[in-house]
Amino acid sequence: MESNSKIREYLAALYGVEHAGGVYQALEARIEAMPRPKRPQRYRFGPADAVLITYGHSLKRKGEAPLKTLRRFCRRHLADAFNTIHILPFFPFSSDDGFSVIDYTQVDPSLGTWEDLEAIGQDFRLMYDFVVNHVSARSSWVESYLKGEDAFANLAIAVAPDTDLSGVVRPRELPLLTPFQ
Repeated sequence: MESNSKIREYLAALYGVEHAGGVYQALEARIEAMPRPKRPQRYRFGPADAVLITYGHSLKRKGEAPLKTLRRFCRRHLADAFNTIHILPFFPFSSDDGFSVIDYTQVDPSLGTWEDLEAIGQDFRLMYDFVVNHVSARSSWVESYLKGEDAFANLAIAVAPDTDLSGVVRPRELPLLTPFQ
């Protein structure tokens, strides 16, 4: 293998030609003794799969986080019917029924916690909408974009105010664009 010869070449440069062979053998033995990384299981849906698609706040019980209520209800009433739960956006949001995400690292506290989601995942396979293309104007990402931070330079597309967007059709009452200074 070409990579092996490169490794031997580097070892010779580091340890000298007389020691490179022994160092290579020791390195090779350590690599062979290492546990092989597990390949993540790839799941493919089949005819026996059924997916419940729901918002995290669809079920409410006084004094209980909605995600806990969802888990309890699904375990009790839907476990024989569904094996997967697809939860629509559960992040803190500013509008658009959860699709205008403020913080992708948090669960909306009004719904519950990451632990509540993990608990649902103990009983059902989980899916969720990450909706990275629906970031809220109130997010730290947009703030960083507006400040001109390099890491966020391509977060949004700036459109001139006179651009003709009359051909854009969308099922929302809200304006297509949000003006910023």
